[in-house]
Amino acid sequence: MAKVVLCSTGMSRSERDALEASAALLPARLKTATVSLGPCGEAELATLLVWPLCLALAGTWFLCRRATWAWALQDVLGAAVCATFVRTVQLPSLEVGVQLLGLMFLYDIFMVFLSPLFFHKSVMMSVATAGQPSHTVLADGTCERYDGERMPMLLMIPRGDPSRGDYAMLGLGDIVVPGLLLTFAARCDLSLRGAASPLGYWGAASAGYLAGLSCALAANMYHLTINGVQGQPALLYLVPLTIGPVSLLAYLRGELPRLWSGEALLPATQRSLRPVGAAGGAADEA
Repeated sequence: MAKVVLCSTGMSRSERDALEASAALLPARLKTATVSLGPCGEAELATLLVWPLCLALAGTWFLCRRATWAWALQDVLGAAVCATFVRTVQLPSLEVGVQLLGLMFLYDIFMVFLSPLFFHKSVMMSVATAGQPSHTVLADGTCERYDGERMPMLLMIPRGDPSRGDYAMLGLGDIVVPGLLLTFAARCDLSLRGAASPLGYWGAASAGYLAGLSCALAANMYHLTINGVQGQPALLYLVPLTIGPVSLLAYLRGELPRLWSGEALLPATQRSLRPVGAAGGAADEA
């Protein structure tokens, strides 16, 4: 099947992956049909058919972003971005995952809870709420109101009536960063046992994510905070509660060295050909 050949359209790899993923939902005949684009080569007909839908969704959100229902479309677009990200970026080993998630864990705590000590306000909360409506009273007593802008970098769910503008928010980073570990866990299950199981690494990571998000929501509900910040660094709960169950399960199964080094992702034939004494716990031959 011919691949899309793009000249100088400026598309990123993630955008091409998103288009190819959308095209995969179309019938088999459309997947194989191609259209000549002259000097730019050939493109799959399915990809060209998906383009108007993608542009229509993005354009509709932009034009109607202040409507009371626009949060739903923003969540759909945000979920698509997250799915494309975890499909494109993959962890090679648990070691890299622990290092990456650990650094993001510290970064999130600093930007939410500790940044007021240096910048007089929470940097992360300022960014997340930068598009909120506001008003200013001028010297002559006139009140100027600003409608604000929706920030297309988080998921939003209204608390009650959407017209009140009160939303629960979850940043896309709180999805894709733990999502990297969840997809790594699913790939390990597929490599070691042939399927991603609720009782395997994927199930352990998913249960940990659910527990971590519940803890973040509960902490926000009961106003457990530092420096008076009205918000929670979700990674404070999500990182330990996703890495912990996966690591513990791997330790109990005796597979922690394989996950740590990434050997668990190798096909069984390649794992059997690895030198004795390599990562995985084998002893050196005499």
